[in-house]
Amino acid sequence: MDLHFWLGKDSSTDEKGAAAALSTHLDDALDDLPIQHREVEGRESSKFAGYFPNGIQYLWGGVASGFNHVEDDSKTRLLHVKGKRKIVATEVEVSWSSFNHGDIFILEHQDQVYQWNGNESNPFERVKACRLANKIAADEKHGKARVRIVEDCESEDTIPSGMLDALGERPAEIAPAVSDTLTPIEVHRKQATLYHVTSDSGSLTVSDIGKAPFEQEKLLRQWFYTVLYKFFKKK
Repeated sequence: MDLHFWLGKDSSTDEKGAAAALSTHLDDALDDLPIQHREVEGRESSKFAGYFPNGIQYLWGGVASGFNHVEDDSKTRLLHVKGKRKIVATEVEVSWSSFNHGDIFILEHQDQVYQWNGNESNPFERVKACRLANKIAADEKHGKARVRIVEDCESEDTIPSGMLDALGERPAEIAPAVSDTLTPIEVHRKQATLYHVTSDSGSLTVSDIGKAPFEQEKLLRQWFYTVLYKFFKKK
C-alpha cells in the first residue's frame, strides 16, 4: 500500500505541514501499512507519475474553498505539454511568448480546444497531448468542445481565428526548442549525502555520515537517517 502527498511549488508552509500531518493520520488509521511518499511538483516519482496515463497537469488557482476563489472553468487557458518518458502539462501565460518549436501546447478558448504541435516535438508527446486534449474536451468541457490540431508550420493566414482571438497576431519568431535529453533535476543533481539525526544527548544533533555510495553497516535500527540530494543552480 502506498500513500502519496503532493506539494505544489506555490503551496504555503502551513499547507505543506497540514499535508504531512494528514498523511501521518491516514498512515495510523491504516495500521502503519502504507509506505509514505512525499511528492514535489516537477520531481514526482515514477510510481506517482504512473497514476496519470494522460500526464500530470499543473494548473493555477487551486481548488475552490472558503479561503480560495477559483475562476470559472470556461476561462481561456494554455497548457505546455512536454516530456519523453514522463509527460506533464503545465499551465502557462496565454501568450505567443510561451510557445516554442520543440513542444506541444493546448489552448482552451471558449468552446474550442486547440493542440499546437511544435515542428520539433517528438511523436510520443503528440500522442499523449492528443489524448489529453480529447480528455479535456470530453470531461472538462462536457463534450461541447471540439479539438483542432494546429501544426507549427502553418502560416498566419491558416491559424484558426479562435487562436488569434486568444493570443493575438503570431509573431515572426517563435522561441527555439528546449532539449528533452535531460530534465532540470538530472542536470543539477549532485552526489547524495547521508545524515545521522539523533536526540540521545538531550538536544537534536545532525551529523554528516558521508557521500554515496553508502555502507549498510552504518545504518542502525535505533537511529533516524535522512538522505539529502543537493541541487545547485547554474551560475
